[in-house]
Amino acid sequence: MLTVTKRTKNALFLLIAPLFLLAIALQVDAGVWVSAEGVAALEAESDLGRVRDEAIRDAWRRASEQGVGLFLHAEARVEDLMLVSSAILTRLDAFIVNYEVVREWEDNVFYRVEIFAEVDTFQVGRTLEDLGYEIESIGNPRTAVRIREHRLGEPQPLSVAEALVRQTLEDKGFMLVKPNEAAGCPLAALDSADSQAALELAQAFDADVAVVGKVTTEPRGSIERGSFTWYSATALVDLLAVLRSTGEVLGSVYIAAVAPRTSMEAASVAAIEDAVSNALPKLIFDVIANLSLIDGTGLRAIRLVVEGIESFEQAQYLRAALSTLREASSVQLRQYGKTMTVYDVTYLGPADALGVELESDAFLRTLHAYSGQRMTLSITALDFASIHAQLGP
Repeated sequence: MLTVTKRTKNALFLLIAPLFLLAIALQVDAGVWVSAEGVAALEAESDLGRVRDEAIRDAWRRASEQGVGLFLHAEARVEDLMLVSSAILTRLDAFIVNYEVVREWEDNVFYRVEIFAEVDTFQVGRTLEDLGYEIESIGNPRTAVRIREHRLGEPQPLSVAEALVRQTLEDKGFMLVKPNEAAGCPLAALDSADSQAALELAQAFDADVAVVGKVTTEPRGSIERGSFTWYSATALVDLLAVLRSTGEVLGSVYIAAVAPRTSMEAASVAAIEDAVSNALPKLIFDVIANLSLIDGTGLRAIRLVVEGIESFEQAQYLRAALSTLREASSVQLRQYGKTMTVYDVTYLGPADALGVELESDAFLRTLHAYSGQRMTLSITALDFASIHAQLGP
């Protein structure tokens, strides 16, 4: 019979206590809801219950593929989905958080179900990274970050949370406003993670995206075991990201975490690090998905500003040529003028991909076919959401 000594109990407690305290932290709500249809073959004397289960599982797979598609470049999506399909099939139970059957029906060949499912984007992103897929940058949006941090009731001039957010965003391909560029934004305006504070931060520093947040820690208590005293602290993290051009909230997350350490200050810092690390996957995935997609199609609205157009007829020729681009679903002539003409192009892909197409020989040949004139189109400036170009002979 195994004898458990007092020393063994203390040792076990020291191992288990940190895990127990961390386990009671709030979980990340990292789901996105999608619609998907699944099918299963109907055969003579089929077990209808089994066939229905197969159709639902097929719908799960299709919903999971939509979740994967959120985080892959559009041009690589089909190929990459094929490469990760086996991983999707083995992890469906982890990807699908919740679902409901919207309708189900039979035809002569198949049993069909339509579901509304919540896909765990945290697990999808983790799977892609496990398989070697990094989350792609969506046009290198210029991003400002400002997080107000109070640890144990004291405001902190150097935010642990902000440093962690900045490093993670930079690793994912976001182009960040330097800390000294954002120094002029008053911290009083960032007392909470609200969209107005984020919008003001983005506008003040000409950023495409602003991430703001508020982080606080509180003492949770202490416990003595043997010669050790363990202190635990709770961190509350509230983060929000906003797109400057529309004021749209791209993502938000509120989460708590508990961490034990041998001092209250160390526990406070550790709790912040744990909470931010747990919150960032959802925030980043939501931001990338919302920047990359319009109505789940992968399309983005890009503003094209062209100088050098000499007539309204020429502006229409350029619009017609733009409409022939394979990845452009719509082109609107938003503003005409001899000094500046503006188009809104709904395009599958980032602005830099559209810029490459506009300077290509194939596009210039198309423009020549419409206008009867040989012209050049040179990109003069490009950022996350807009392209500036010069039209010339």
